[in-house]
Order: sequence, then C-alpha cells, then structure tokens
Amino acid sequence: MKLSIQIFATLAHKLGQSEIDVQLDEGATVGDMLKNAASRYPSIAPLLERSAVAVNLSYVKADHTLRPDDEVALIPPVSGGAP
Repeated sequence: MKLSIQIFATLAHKLGQSEIDVQLDEGATVGDMLKNAASRYPSIAPLLERSAVAVNLSYVKADHTLRPDDEVALIPPVSGGAP
C-alpha cells in the first residue's frame, strides 16, 4: 500500500517538502513506516526516532497497524522558547 505522510516543522524544513510517500506491505505498522521513511530519507532519520505519529488525528504507538486510507502525520520533537 502507498501512504502519503504529512510532515511538519524541522522534518519539512530539512526535506524542503511537507509530504513524503512510502510503500508498505498490507498489515504494516507505524514502526514499519518509520523504518521505511528513515531508509528513504536518511537526512531525517535521527528525527524520526523521536517524532510523534498521528493516525487519523490521534497519536499512536509503533505497533499500530496502518490501513491504506489512513491520514498519517509525523510531528517532530520541539524545544526552545525564551526564558
């Protein structure tokens, strides 16, 4: 199955785009998707390990099974702010 994944903030900035595509087997999990994305886009691999994943507007864990019609978003860690 092919999934289009929305990416935000630092992830999007590093790649110069706000969406990536991954090809996964049926029954793939979020963990599988992250591994696939890390191999296809090595410049963001370190951030993917720490990013949150939302599927259909709800945060999920790595063992969540994906479906072809899922809306997937990767949200990188954030930090900063002024004291």
